[in-house]
Amino acid sequence: MNELRAEINTMQEKLNTFEKQINEQNEIIEGLRNVASDINSNHEKQRQEINSIKHENNKLRDSLHQAQYKSKVDTLLINNLEQYTRNNSIRIYGLPDNNKYESLTDSSSMVINTLNNKLNLKINSTDIDIAHRLGSFRQDGNRPIICKLYQNRLEVRLNMFF
Repeated sequence: MNELRAEINTMQEKLNTFEKQINEQNEIIEGLRNVASDINSNHEKQRQEINSIKHENNKLRDSLHQAQYKSKVDTLLINNLEQYTRNNSIRIYGLPDNNKYESLTDSSSMVINTLNNKLNLKINSTDIDIAHRLGSFRQDGNRPIICKLYQNRLEVRLNMFF
């Protein structure tokens, strides 16, 4: 009988040891489940962040394409405007350039006198928006004058001579 009790006590101790080991394993498994849950949660957050970044990237790409298109359109408009502005401009070469500090009024007067006297045109200062020399002053040469006219019709009459 004592042997049976001793055997039962031994079995009880082994059972307690097994239960203890099972409980430890259950704690480890529960810890691993928590880690796996945290990993899944982090994975889901990262997936959402990636989707958000992709969405923002697509919006930025669209915005960039729109800005590039607008830039091309603006460039074309500026080029057309510059061409339109140049339509009323003429360059005159060969007029004496003796004054390094020639004023706009002096240049306009020189253009008016030359066009009236040499080409027999009847223009006055109200026909000219602005006239000025191009380039740097040189003692040995005459800088051209660019003249912006108010009326395109006057330029058409001038073009008959050139």
